[in-house]
Amino acid sequence: MAGHIRESAWYFHRDELVASYGSDIKTEVLTRRTTCTFIQDAGMRLRLPQLTIATAIVFFQRFFVRHSFREYDRFTVATTCLFLAGKVEETPKKLRDVIQFCHLQRTKADLHIESKEFYEQKEAVLLTERIVLHTIAFDLTVDHPYKFLFAYVKSMEGDKKLAQVAWNFVNDSLRTTLCLQYRPQHVAAAAIYLACKVLKLPLDNSKGKPWWEALDAKPDDLDHIATQILDLYEDKNNPLSAMKSTILRNNTADPMKPATSWSSSPSTPPPNKTSPSSYGSPPPPPPPSTSSTLPPPPPPPSLAAPHSAPPPPSSPPPPPPPPLDAP
Repeated sequence: MAGHIRESAWYFHRDELVASYGSDIKTEVLTRRTTCTFIQDAGMRLRLPQLTIATAIVFFQRFFVRHSFREYDRFTVATTCLFLAGKVEETPKKLRDVIQFCHLQRTKADLHIESKEFYEQKEAVLLTERIVLHTIAFDLTVDHPYKFLFAYVKSMEGDKKLAQVAWNFVNDSLRTTLCLQYRPQHVAAAAIYLACKVLKLPLDNSKGKPWWEALDAKPDDLDHIATQILDLYEDKNNPLSAMKSTILRNNTADPMKPATSWSSSPSTPPPNKTSPSSYGSPPPPPPPSTSSTLPPPPPPPSLAAPHSAPPPPSSPPPPPPPPLDAP
């Protein structure tokens, strides 16, 4: 399928991902999902741009496609990915502040910088940063759906409401492994497809071609992406939970669907605060299956030295999407 063209070592078929999860697929998916929610919430506390938060989540997803949750503490890796993404996207934060905000987001308790626990977390993050860099083979380039989303909305002469709803669908997609399966162009196209369905907007042909061809996508890819996004909204009180059977052509059972799910609606931005209990403490999944067909990562170059970062701003309002007419 077009969505699985391997333009980098970080795109996998779903069968490959499922094989790497071992026997308890639902626990694996739920663990990834709750930790990605933690990264999103902690990043917003740090007032990081959404692009930086998305990069951190992609680093986290790439890391745990090579390792299991039994090997490394997921919150230490999540904290490390936020710290690393800040430097990669040129929005750096001090390591001290990243650790303190992540600890506060997880436990709702302050962490004093002179405490033994802070020192241990700092050493763990610095060590984990080197492991993350080696694991992702120093491949720090990440393309996100956001730039394609706004280009597509402009080409469709869509309004800001369409862009906002599609933007939220893209944000929600970060809680899935779509970034490991499909090109960002296709995720953006599927987000616009879902947004148009939510807003009851027509999807007209473009210059004599079907709209999905104008967005360089295929109907099957859009169905598969939209299915995984809609699986996030399983709360029976959520109006989106009833959309799946009415708007998708291929509504089949999903082996990667978790037992419980995140149930907020994309019609509004995600909440600022999440209870620590919502990140869950599911039992660790078994190690990846030895029959996994995931290819090994390319050999990494020599290890780079860590960088310093300026202090972060205060108070964390949620980041709005850029205006449609932004360059």
